[in-house]
Amino acid sequence: MTISPRILRLATAAFLAVLLVASPLAVRAGHFGFRGGAVGGISVDGEGVVREAQVASQNQLREAMERELKKATGDMKNPVGFRWISLKNLHAAIVDSRANNHKEIPDEIRYLAGLTRIQFVVAMPEEGDILLGGPAEGWRIDRKANVVGITSGRPILQLDDLLVALRSAHRARTEGISCSIDPTPEGLQQFAKVQKAIGGQFSNEAVQALQDAMGQYKISLQGVPGDSHFARTLVAADVHMKRLAMKIDPSPIPQLPSYLDLVKNSTKISSSPRWWLACNYDAVLKSEDGLTWQLQGQGVKCLTEDDIANADGTVTRTGKSSPKAQEWANLMTKHFDALSLKNTAFADLRNVMDLCVIAAIIEKEGLADKVGLSIPLITSSDSELKTQIWAIPTKTAAQCTALQSAGRIVLTTSGGVQVDSWQVAANVETSAKVAEIREKAGEYQPKSWWWQPAN
Repeated sequence: MTISPRILRLATAAFLAVLLVASPLAVRAGHFGFRGGAVGGISVDGEGVVREAQVASQNQLREAMERELKKATGDMKNPVGFRWISLKNLHAAIVDSRANNHKEIPDEIRYLAGLTRIQFVVAMPEEGDILLGGPAEGWRIDRKANVVGITSGRPILQLDDLLVALRSAHRARTEGISCSIDPTPEGLQQFAKVQKAIGGQFSNEAVQALQDAMGQYKISLQGVPGDSHFARTLVAADVHMKRLAMKIDPSPIPQLPSYLDLVKNSTKISSSPRWWLACNYDAVLKSEDGLTWQLQGQGVKCLTEDDIANADGTVTRTGKSSPKAQEWANLMTKHFDALSLKNTAFADLRNVMDLCVIAAIIEKEGLADKVGLSIPLITSSDSELKTQIWAIPTKTAAQCTALQSAGRIVLTTSGGVQVDSWQVAANVETSAKVAEIREKAGEYQPKSWWWQPAN
């Protein structure tokens, strides 16, 4: 079958999302084997190649997690607008669990008392403590083996991600935290050669040849351990974004059509659009005494820029964006909240961005020193408390899609996630009302690592 060049449009996107089965040798803040928790229903093989998980394997993972997961009980299972975690008492609870529970951490700690976001930081000099607060609820396993709230369906924050954020705060300032998925120079060169060879006649076989020529995309991570759940979250969000833009996956919400849908009747389209996800916060609010802080804003936005993929395998950044690529980025930003309710990969990304901003505030303002708090098991990279080890995602196969359009080849050359947590933490406004948050924390509980106000 021959496809006319007038109706051919080729979208090459970095394939994938993230997850897998944890290494059986990994000793973590809790469990072994299946206790990894899926991110996007994807697997990573022993060579670091990301692949789509088989339904049977995903079901097996979910069933194993459901058998082992200890659900919240008592007040912890109820949805609340404010639940508080004491970092000092959390540290003590972890020390106690390691000493008396064969070094395993109970699920109520692993899932941070069911917090679905962290929006507040309260430094308490009189108690030598720092509190983290936000909405919370009990948890369950969803159909893709994610741990989510029983009421909202939003992913639950994880201790592992908090550890990575706190331990990476200094690197976040000096290096930044990012993920990028990019074609290799060799892949771009081969793609150009095959494209030239097939000319204007595109068969199904030719489409496959172009995809094969591109080969593997390279996954690069910076600022956080590549074998962490945190890193997997960055990769998952990046991949899901590309798959939605290029219509490899159908959009879960009607407000966000694919980029291909936007350009199908257009003659002015970018040959190489690039999208990436970044922090999207309003000014951070702080109290007049600098002891109470509040995050504002939806957390994540989508940005775009046009790239030029050269025949020699290099990519030229133009610093400009095409109208349709920008339209798609704007739509994703506008409807991010709705999208995150349907795809937990994006809500997970917002969670780790929240954690990074909180960690940057604590580090930048020296809050631990101000209150006299020392929690080395949580904050030190040399701590005996290790995060779970995952196979590091290093590459993913290119995937091509052909559909009716303006007879042009479109190549998504790169994309990623950029977490500029220190930039967010530097954009601060003082507000007298923020001090009221301390009152909402209720009476301090010196023997509890979590609590919620009576009202």
